[in-house]
Amino acid sequence: MMLRYIIGRVLIMIPTLLVISALVFMIIELPPGDYIESYIAELKAQGESVDLAQIEFLRTEYGFDKPLIERYFFWLWGILQGDFGYSFEYRLPVSEVVGDRMFLTILVSFTTILFTHRKHITEDAANTCCGALVRFNIAGVIMALLSLVF
Repeated sequence: MMLRYIIGRVLIMIPTLLVISALVFMIIELPPGDYIESYIAELKAQGESVDLAQIEFLRTEYGFDKPLIERYFFWLWGILQGDFGYSFEYRLPVSEVVGDRMFLTILVSFTTILFTHRKHITEDAANTCCGALVRFNIAGVIMALLSLVF
């Protein structure tokens, strides 16, 4: 009975994650222009010339020359493999930028869990409290960290 419930929940999770990933990708793609256009504008503002060959190379390198749906599946495949892309602002892989912040977040979360567990309450109540803390806060923390990066 419990195994059936878990399998059902996992099967519901898969399309939910696909819909959420599509929404996140669309939010990333919503602002007008792309990184290459921002890069060109920055170069022009600094009074530097723009090398069209380099711009075309960057468009091809980062897949901006491909259709939206193809970029989505390329992005999704990268996410599934743990490749979250490259942060042009920090000049580091996104996994490193988020990883640094995630360590502190996890440290604070587990410290909170330990303080919660120290109270004289039953183990079931502590587990329920800690589980609720993790379930309701981790998603918000991850979205906040990702919004800092993007």
